[in-house]
Amino acid sequence: MDAPGNDDRNPRHMSAAPDDASDRAAEHPSPAPAPSEIWRRVLDRLRRVVPAPSFDTWFADTHAIGMQGGVLQIGVVSDFAREALTAQYYPAISEALTSVVGRRQEFELLVHRQQETGAPAQAMPPSQSVTAPHARPVLAPHYTFANFVVGRSNRLAHAAAVAVSEQPSQSPNPLFIYGGVGLGKTHLLHAIAHVTGPRLRTIYVSAETYTNEFVTALREHSMEQFREKYRNVDILLIDDIQFISRGEQTQEEFFHTFDALYTRNKQIVINSDVSPKLLTLLEERLRSRFEWGLTVDISAPDVETRLAILRSKAERDELRVPEEVLLLIAHRVQDNIRQLEGALNRIAALARLQREPITRELAVDALNAITSTPRTAVPMPSVILDAVAQVTNIPVDALTSKRREKQVAYARHLAMYLLRDVAHQSYAQIGRILGGRDHTTVLHGFRRIDRLLETDPDVRRDLTEIRAAMAAR
Repeated sequence: MDAPGNDDRNPRHMSAAPDDASDRAAEHPSPAPAPSEIWRRVLDRLRRVVPAPSFDTWFADTHAIGMQGGVLQIGVVSDFAREALTAQYYPAISEALTSVVGRRQEFELLVHRQQETGAPAQAMPPSQSVTAPHARPVLAPHYTFANFVVGRSNRLAHAAAVAVSEQPSQSPNPLFIYGGVGLGKTHLLHAIAHVTGPRLRTIYVSAETYTNEFVTALREHSMEQFREKYRNVDILLIDDIQFISRGEQTQEEFFHTFDALYTRNKQIVINSDVSPKLLTLLEERLRSRFEWGLTVDISAPDVETRLAILRSKAERDELRVPEEVLLLIAHRVQDNIRQLEGALNRIAALARLQREPITRELAVDALNAITSTPRTAVPMPSVILDAVAQVTNIPVDALTSKRREKQVAYARHLAMYLLRDVAHQSYAQIGRILGGRDHTTVLHGFRRIDRLLETDPDVRRDLTEIRAAMAAR
């Protein structure tokens, strides 16, 4: 199951829905149980509806911190656990909490360590890292290559990640993976670390955590230890590089860390939501270094891949889900894998809580609360042409002209492909839009790009960036 995505930051406070029990509680008030007792009862209920492996992974190490301003605070072991619980088990937690408390009760999940001495523990801010130098990275147990569903949208990124895990430093360096939220970039970084962690010094860290640790090291005069941690490794995996601080000192430090590892032939893997050249808040010398190795993108999965992901998850979680329900989810949730798996989790949790089998009717009810029907807005042809011109640096008037230089023809073929694939124009209409070309010329251009998508990462990258430019208009 994937951890959320919206980057897509999760709401800080969550609340369980009220039911008739609140009225009964008001009529017959009783002493409020302690937060630890409330959470113990919630866990007892969750244990009945959450599969044992999932419960042990996500709930076993949770605990009640206390009640603050009427909000029940629940401690979890990591940022990743907090995000996964919010994205995947919110409905189940809400239902169980409502049943236990008998009324509306706000709650929040905090990264928090329990202390054996019984002294009050301190809640850690979400970005705080407590990883010691060269300690094995804390990874999601299910984020492995075996659980990664390969499709047309991610095949090259998967192959590159496997190559890095098997022969780090002999693979393209750095490996830069980019794509939208919840498409599997973090999954691949964790999968690499699962393979290399037992035998090589491996650090997996988010850019935000790296930034916070750097600031802490400056404040506490511990830069020597900070550099020892990040420069004396075999593999450095940086998640969400777009969130690294725009401060000059932070980028300067990361620049020297990158160079220190690169010159010693140590493997660097970075992911981002955009390609290196679109990371405009980073210094040019960093962006250029990110392109020294291999840059690959992950795009939104097609319907066949979405179905395969859902089947894999259903099998892994031992869920009996009718094919028509899987198809419904695949068509209703199209943008990212995190939301896709979260929708299946919600349906399964609802079925368990209602003690009913998973049916299409139940799935529709569950999905209506979290999704809308697929978007049908179609971009204007002018928007597509402007976006193609922006990314390829070929003016629109050149796209519609008779010019046949290689670069112009390539940009024109990209426009043909998108006018057909996104705007659903007929080949004859596309020909008219692009300066009066005939049907067969447009068909040839469309098929050429369609074939190159399977083999050429530059074409995939260009299309991804053009789609992003279209979305920004």
